[in-house]
Amino acid sequence: MLIFILRRLLNACILMLCIGLIGHWMIQNIPGSYDDMSREEDAPDAEKTTAVKTILPLFYFGFIPEKKADSIRAINSLMPEFKWNGTHNLYHRWLCHASESLRDGIPVQQKILRAIQWTMALQIPAVLLIFVLGLWLAFLVTRSKNQKFRKFMDMGLTALHAFPVFWFGSLLLIFFSNPDFFNWFPAIPEVGEGSDPLALWMHQPTFWILPIIALVFPSLAVIYNLFRKGLENAFQKRFWMRAKSSGISELDGLRHELIPHAMIPVLAWIASAVPFLISGSILIETIFSIPGSGRLLYNSIHYRDWPVVHGLFMLAAGMTLLGLLISDVCQRLMDPRLLQGEA
Repeated sequence: MLIFILRRLLNACILMLCIGLIGHWMIQNIPGSYDDMSREEDAPDAEKTTAVKTILPLFYFGFIPEKKADSIRAINSLMPEFKWNGTHNLYHRWLCHASESLRDGIPVQQKILRAIQWTMALQIPAVLLIFVLGLWLAFLVTRSKNQKFRKFMDMGLTALHAFPVFWFGSLLLIFFSNPDFFNWFPAIPEVGEGSDPLALWMHQPTFWILPIIALVFPSLAVIYNLFRKGLENAFQKRFWMRAKSSGISELDGLRHELIPHAMIPVLAWIASAVPFLISGSILIETIFSIPGSGRLLYNSIHYRDWPVVHGLFMLAAGMTLLGLLISDVCQRLMDPRLLQGEA
């Protein structure tokens, strides 16, 4: 297991290096900049329009030749040539030096950390509810002999999963935060300067109900279907017949034999749940005015604040790789046969 984890960590480091390089290349080649956006919205002074852009190479080394061919005969000038750039490159400057937001000059790490606090305050209870409710509903439906109840749950959760998230969240706001209807919950958080999500949970907990519902209900079908199919498949396996014939109680058999086997496909969901905790939901955070990382990403892309975009891009990539690692480790703990196949 240790060798497997070390091998995956090495692969993750190489992938992060490649992802960071691709992100830098994309940012350098995307048309438009924050200065262009500022000129379109305001009428800046000459000092603001004459910003000097330092041209640095992209990476520690490169293969693209600097000389351009003047004719087809000068084909040799188009051949790749290796060049070592040293630490005087964009990637090293981003990796070793703190970058700042183009909009307000706040360090990127500080802006992302502040936004992640809001995102996790929303996503952690939502993910836990998705996991617990999905498993409970799947187990309840599998053990039920009422076919109408099974069909109702299958159709209902599938219909909720098919709802667009922005539509579902907007409907919740219209019906439950509108004075013309019920007006049970606040539509926007009462946040002031320097406020934090923990204070909002303490003083205005009712605000979180609608965003959590908007996240949980459309996502229940994923865990529900994975666990239900895993249970139904495990009921047909020989080890379940052997466990029942050995005289073990049904509760112990379910706990030690059936549920661990059925949890293997569910654990693959962790690979997407971990980055979901950090990246957040752009639509939900925008609809409910939550200053989380999803909304920060949306606003940063809109204003072409590329240092913040790249920081969130790298964070999401790292959390995705971490989620894959956690999912693989959990699956191999549940099913040791996967490790035997790699030996």
